Amino acid sequence: MKCPKCNSDMWDNRAKKQSGQFKPNAPDHTCKKCKHSVWLPKEEPQAPQEPTKPQPKSSNRSYALSYAKDLAVAGQIPVNEILDKAEQFDKYLNGMDLQELFVENFEGEAI
Repeated sequence: MKCPKCNSDMWDNRAKKQSGQFKPNAPDHTCKKCKHSVWLPKEEPQAPQEPTKPQPKSSNRSYALSYAKDLAVAGQIPVNEILDKAEQFDKYLNGMDLQELFVENFEGEAI
């Protein structure tokens, strides 16, 4: 590197800064003739980026199961249907279209 002031050669102090021989705040380059100092802009260390993982669809299974149990306690559904109802509620809470849910559960039955 050439000195911006006198156009002479400059000492490269970066290796000595890295090894600890020079203080971390020492200049990166020093002119051999006029002693002019230059500090290079610090490079920001980039954090390694983790690959983007698809987020799993959240489950509301425990809420759905609790709701189905409440229905059974209230006498709205038989106890042996708790798990089936919980699965239906979980699908609904996780975004399954009501039309799809209706077709899946009542297809072929008379309304």
